[in-house]
Amino acid sequence: MKDFEKKLSEFQKSNPVSVFYEFGMSPDDVKSAIVDSFNEYFQNPKTLNEHAIPDLVGTWLSYLTIYRDYPDSIDFIQKILDIFNEAKRVNESQTIEAYVKWFPELNQSISRFWSLYNSQSNILELCIEDFLEEALRVIGQSIEGLAKPFLKLLLHLNRCRGLRGPSREPALSKFRISSF
Repeated sequence: MKDFEKKLSEFQKSNPVSVFYEFGMSPDDVKSAIVDSFNEYFQNPKTLNEHAIPDLVGTWLSYLTIYRDYPDSIDFIQKILDIFNEAKRVNESQTIEAYVKWFPELNQSISRFWSLYNSQSNILELCIEDFLEEALRVIGQSIEGLAKPFLKLLLHLNRCRGLRGPSREPALSKFRISSF
């Protein structure tokens, strides 16, 4: 049990939610902050209230981190929601199926985000060779592990909207030999 208490103590040091409680926020205050942050993105306020604490705390912490570090990125949320809502309007069942299909990879991507974010070294202290290696490693992990599942979902949603996206045919036709 003592080992468990040590692990719990370490977890509380790294758990960002506990910081809100230390600053005097109650669970209701945290829920209210989540609802305030995401209210403009939800069509059904009842759903937001129901899922704020059990399902959206991790997403909210990601949102706050991105808002703090990359505030301009928040503007893309509405654009992505527009794609989702248009796909849902055109074909609701395919849109929900697409989201369900990609949900596990999206969750894994969010988990990777936190791992990558929390394990970043201070690259400004590295020599130029190590800086380059670390920067390229982070770029590769970001593309492969973080962005790729979201881009696949967006492509799937565009297909639900009836858009096929870019075709390889025009590029391939340049390489075909026409018959005489």
